[in-house]
Amino acid sequence: MKKLTKEQLVVKAIRETFQHKPNIEHYQKKFENLLQWIQLGFPMHLSFRPNYGLCDNCKLSSFFGTKIFPLWPEFSGDTVYPIKGIGGKSNATTYFDTENMYIGTYGKRRIRLLRWLLRHFELAAKPEPKQEDKHVKLNSGNTKKLVKKKSSDTPKQM
Repeated sequence: MKKLTKEQLVVKAIRETFQHKPNIEHYQKKFENLLQWIQLGFPMHLSFRPNYGLCDNCKLSSFFGTKIFPLWPEFSGDTVYPIKGIGGKSNATTYFDTENMYIGTYGKRRIRLLRWLLRHFELAAKPEPKQEDKHVKLNSGNTKKLVKKKSSDTPKQM
């Protein structure tokens, strides 16, 4: 069996948890809206607040802390406060001492996590490629289906 890449593991975790495309797209849209709000310079908004983290701004469940955040390459090791603290402060202290979660060193980390989430939710929203539908197009325009040999990973033409 082929070993999954880190990116594939994240997409798999998202798909297994949300199982339905509308749920994945719901969070994808929240991430897009939050990122746009940050890029616009935090204008007054009914849902987003600069002193709220990603979980509060996007109404993320604890699933993110336990299943998704630990897969982020910069994960702090803390499922409640996934962004690493700054200036020698703990993750929690940095979180509570920060007025705007999206500026400075700490904010840049949070935005990287947001972009990482968005990218993986976009991938998870795409249809999964079906193994049995993989075909190879030959120079002559004919299509031949590929079948894997049991003894190796080398495809055999039928």
